Amino acid sequence: MKIIKKACLYIGVFLGLVCVLTLLLVASALIPNRHLKQNMVESGRYLHETDDYFRMVGYSGGSRIDRYADAILLNIAYHFDGSRPLSSVMEASFYENIDYFETTNFYESMEKDLPANKQYMRYWHGSAAIVRLMHLFTDIRGMYIFQAVVIAVLLAVLVFLLVRNGYRYAALAVMVALTGVAIWFVPFSLEYTWMFVVMLAASAAAVMLTVRNKDVYVPVLFLASGVVACYLDFLTTETVTLTAPLLLILYIRMQKRRADRSDIVLAAGSAVSWLLGFSLMWVSKWMLAHMILQKDVAPYVTANIADKLDGDINGLPSLVVMAAALVRNVRVIFPLEYGTAGIMIVAAAVIAAIWRLYVYGGGRQADIRAVLIYLCVGTVPYIRYIVLHNHSYKHYFFTYRAQAATLLALMFILDKYSAGYKKSGKRR
Repeated sequence: MKIIKKACLYIGVFLGLVCVLTLLLVASALIPNRHLKQNMVESGRYLHETDDYFRMVGYSGGSRIDRYADAILLNIAYHFDGSRPLSSVMEASFYENIDYFETTNFYESMEKDLPANKQYMRYWHGSAAIVRLMHLFTDIRGMYIFQAVVIAVLLAVLVFLLVRNGYRYAALAVMVALTGVAIWFVPFSLEYTWMFVVMLAASAAAVMLTVRNKDVYVPVLFLASGVVACYLDFLTTETVTLTAPLLLILYIRMQKRRADRSDIVLAAGSAVSWLLGFSLMWVSKWMLAHMILQKDVAPYVTANIADKLDGDINGLPSLVVMAAALVRNVRVIFPLEYGTAGIMIVAAAVIAAIWRLYVYGGGRQADIRAVLIYLCVGTVPYIRYIVLHNHSYKHYFFTYRAQAATLLALMFILDKYSAGYKKSGKRR
């Protein structure tokens, strides 16, 4: 009976989210374009003045900003059709001229009222609903400012929750992890922002559930996180919506005791719940598109999967691309790209870690099981880079930020390995 109730809860949460999020897209399509036009035109002009891609810091690949995806997203959002809202949000059509950059295409579409001529069905494009709503009040520059405020507020809430409940080291670890992935560049691209908003919100919810001993709801949280991530994401740093909140949960659970089987079960269950939420939401898009548009979507599905898994990179073998994708993603972690100063900062951090291990090292008392659990979660980004090696190689300048979880895991491993436990559970 308990299993049936739990299954009903998961199914209900999933179906409820699918319905609500789909209706949100449809509702946004019903907003008359005349109310959005002026701000969309301003956004088009602003994007037209920039390149599809550019670096905010010339020598730093990690500072590369993606306006290509932002231009497509705004292009899609504007071309939702209020006369056929359900089918238009499934098609996700936009205007394209292959002779020009996407920033120019969006600008031309706005200036000349050019109709959509290409579909971009492979994602949910749920963020287009937010774009349409925000363009009632501001252009894309205002959105960049607004999302910077949202990220700052969510981060402040998360840090406050951790500090208030006595987990100051976890708060520090979060700040170190986000510094390593240059969080300050994230608000300058809509594409980068969504997953960090979901991650920070899910992390705050995860902390509250764990400190209140509501672990039974943790898998439901990750199911919802996976669904929302799939709905909003352009395939950027989706795994961080699982890994970062899960690491915080594990850290809190294992602070006053050694890791045990229940931690492994919770971590595995959370990962499965998130994966189910993400994958089933992805499948739901194609099922709805097939029913609503009355067309065979299988070619779009297979082509999309093939491109992400094994697309061609200058004819290089897959193993070479996998290795290159790993190297590309690792080398842009802050501050590795910042010359001598960056190397000195990393060296100082390593020396500080060694000193901590030497002074406070737990030796045989270290909780090796906890260390292994952290390692498993922290390596998730690299599994993603290997599986989606073509995508991770091409788009390393934003996929690298999934390693926020890796840095967080390393901070927790350092803490766990450098602290033995007495029988009382207090640190020595």
